[in-house]
Amino acid sequence: MSPSRRYRAAESIAYEVLDGEAVVLHLPTGTYYKLNEVATRAFEALVTAGTLDPARTGILDEFEVGEESLDADLSELVDDLVGRGLVAEIRP
Repeated sequence: MSPSRRYRAAESIAYEVLDGEAVVLHLPTGTYYKLNEVATRAFEALVTAGTLDPARTGILDEFEVGEESLDADLSELVDDLVGRGLVAEIRP
């Protein structure tokens, strides 16, 4: 996970956060995705701040998780979100 990477919500999605969990609709396929509370925090950070830094800091403060473990989990989440077409990396 590189701190220099920037992201945005894919143009082909619609999403809503309900009770701390996101429901994301991939419009081209009609597939819905439900994100748990931690994944929602990461997703929202990506689409609003363009980076995972705000979510990462908050998760580290709130949960008992090691930095390496969290970084690996967040990296996997971002790869999954990008792979499913829900988030797009902003290329310089």
